[in-house]
Amino acid sequence: MNDETRLLSSLQFGPEDGWLSSFYSCLIKKYDKKSVVEAKFREVEKESCNSNPSSASIKHTLKNDTDLLACKAEYFNQCGEYQKCFELTSDLLEKDPFHLKCTLVHIAAAMELGNSNELYLMASNLVKDYPQKALSWFAVGCYYYCIKKFDQSRRYFSKAYKSRWNLCTCLDWRWECLCCSRRG
Repeated sequence: MNDETRLLSSLQFGPEDGWLSSFYSCLIKKYDKKSVVEAKFREVEKESCNSNPSSASIKHTLKNDTDLLACKAEYFNQCGEYQKCFELTSDLLEKDPFHLKCTLVHIAAAMELGNSNELYLMASNLVKDYPQKALSWFAVGCYYYCIKKFDQSRRYFSKAYKSRWNLCTCLDWRWECLCCSRRG
């Protein structure tokens, strides 16, 4: 049992807070078996749909919660369902263009799909709006990687890395891209 699962099981949820337990489970179980993860997502969506429509409860909006949708997009990305991931993140970024976690997953899916136009647009906008953020330079690196300009790609991945960005995903992608570009 990992730390996140232990923490979740130690929390005491009341009967009316079942949705919160399901929501947290979705966030931490996205690396479990496909059937377990999909069951958790369905459970959250079912609980939010079954609530009393006259109630002003948070459960009504849980199905469309941006953090839950970003989690689902990460799950799709991890399962190799890049088109589903890309479509979900595109919709999500339309609603919330400043959701940086979703932006990272969107960039990853665009890179996997070879969508250099989307990467160029994303990278240009991120560098213009957030020149100090590592995510911006990571996006530029992904664009150059996608168009097979590996030296420029390495330079921008390195710039993102030096910006002290602590997200594991960035480091994983950076090293994977560097290794692949050395082989190809």
